[in-house]
Amino acid sequence: MTTTETNSPQAARGRVYQRASMLLVLAGALAGLVTTLLPWVTAHADGGQQLSASADVANPATLALSLAGLASAAALWLIGRWPRIVLGVLLVLIGIAGVMTVATMADAQVLQRALERQLQLDPAGALNSGADLMPARTFAPWLAMLGGVLLAIGGALTAATAQLWKGGGRRYAVAGGGAASEPAAQTKADVRVDQWDALSAGEDPTLDDEDVSSRENSQ
Repeated sequence: MTTTETNSPQAARGRVYQRASMLLVLAGALAGLVTTLLPWVTAHADGGQQLSASADVANPATLALSLAGLASAAALWLIGRWPRIVLGVLLVLIGIAGVMTVATMADAQVLQRALERQLQLDPAGALNSGADLMPARTFAPWLAMLGGVLLAIGGALTAATAQLWKGGGRRYAVAGGGAASEPAAQTKADVRVDQWDALSAGEDPTLDDEDVSSRENSQ
């Protein structure tokens, strides 16, 4: 890439789009990962007992989708333009899937089932007292939904602007070009060795084969 191409307005826009897309995807993936450390559903009993269900019980898909988004963000730096478009579309689907799985938490029955699953893992919970618990959502599902939205927006921006991004893998192509010039360097070294051998044999290494043949015929 020449200096003119690097400093062109199109290249500048490509760098802006690339950074914005990466930030959106990373922010969405990290938001989803953070929610896996927080309680998603809580319930309080009259005696002050509290039961809470985390993301691995209430919505296990959040962790898998967030890890997929994080891996996709890393892959965007390494792959070329056309694979980026495909990955951008995939990120849109991942983001939509994340939003839809969290949206199911609006159903009270889903929250109740999450508490029941939590009780199966920890049967010493508040429901053993016979009290009726009313489950409630925390802010974690909303944060996970925001993460899905950011993933979808980042994927859409990636797919729409990938052709303007700096080409991936170019630095490795340059390194490969250096490796390709190695046989030429070895050839020059072989020539020097042959010249030294010719000097040792009493021959003039500056003469080519035709000059040698002409000298032998004249003798």
